[in-house]
Amino acid sequence: ISCATGRGGCCRAAASAFVPAAAKSNAPRQSQAATRLFGSSSSSSAPPGGGSTQKKKKTKKTVNHPRKLDKVSAEPSEATDGALSWETFDFSTNPKLDSRFSGGGGGGGEDNESQKLLNRIARGQDSAEDFAKVTKLEAIRDREAAKKMDEINAAYRSLTPELVASASAVLEPYINTDRVGRIDTALGQRTKRAKFLYENPSNPSNVWACLRTIDSFGVQNVDVIIDSGMYEGKMAISAKSGMRTAMGSAKWLTLRNHLSTADAVAAIKAQGYQIWATDLNPDSVDVRELDWDAAGPVCVVMGNEERGISDEMRRLVDKTFTLPMCGFAESFNLSVATSITLAHMSSRSDGQGNGPLRPGDLDEHELAC
Repeated sequence: ISCATGRGGCCRAAASAFVPAAAKSNAPRQSQAATRLFGSSSSSSAPPGGGSTQKKKKTKKTVNHPRKLDKVSAEPSEATDGALSWETFDFSTNPKLDSRFSGGGGGGGEDNESQKLLNRIARGQDSAEDFAKVTKLEAIRDREAAKKMDEINAAYRSLTPELVASASAVLEPYINTDRVGRIDTALGQRTKRAKFLYENPSNPSNVWACLRTIDSFGVQNVDVIIDSGMYEGKMAISAKSGMRTAMGSAKWLTLRNHLSTADAVAAIKAQGYQIWATDLNPDSVDVRELDWDAAGPVCVVMGNEERGISDEMRRLVDKTFTLPMCGFAESFNLSVATSITLAHMSSRSDGQGNGPLRPGDLDEHELAC
């Protein structure tokens, strides 16, 4: 990074922002971190007499990996809870903390207590009693989150056309015309012909990426199964907490959270959907051979990143299919699998009412709500 002033002040300020709060209390360590990030700056401001009185020393050029910064960072403290720590990885026994998905998806005393325990677990300071307690608290929060999501969806569906019209009339003068036009265009391309169901996903970052992709293809409805009993171990419990936050962040989609596979399948079939799941088994059909039109409305199931769909889901679905691969890797990333499936679905849809994606099939009241 080059400095316009030649004095390096802005670089040092930027470097300071990268150092956790706990490390800032130690000035020498902070200085070391700044040097590692941006290299040594040239001499400070020139002396009053004119040019610099010091000769520039040649410094050896080094390349530092970001994870090296943990050597100059202090141990996580209450002030840095929720900050991303490079000390831990996705599949380690001590999960990394990611502030984007901390907080468990809602407020309340129970949630705060649960988050504090999760932070202690991530720092390796937990006891068996702590882990048992957070497991119970997380199960409670899962039920509360599912109930809250159902209440929100029911509240929107219960709005009368008159109330929606009057509320819109109040709000629209405060929104510029381009924004209103974009909203109308996006909603006009929404479809409910297809939906997606995720069974006990383990990584909130993956879920968030999937929701963004689904929104981009115009699919309105997404269901997620978060069965508390299926999440075992420190990493799983911590990630499941962030799942609620990832779900709550997808403000453009209609989301529903189920507490078990059986409940999810029963509810979705009652809505008139066939359920097709991605799965590697001898009876699975190549995604390119699926007849989407003959099936009617379809719900596509994506399984857990590591285990795939459960045996229970395998027994309950109407069909399974595979995404063809020809390399050494055995599976696609969850968000990649979602993207590939949607691309196939899009290629089989003509925008004229044929195929699995049928833009504009939401009724007027659904659009208004």
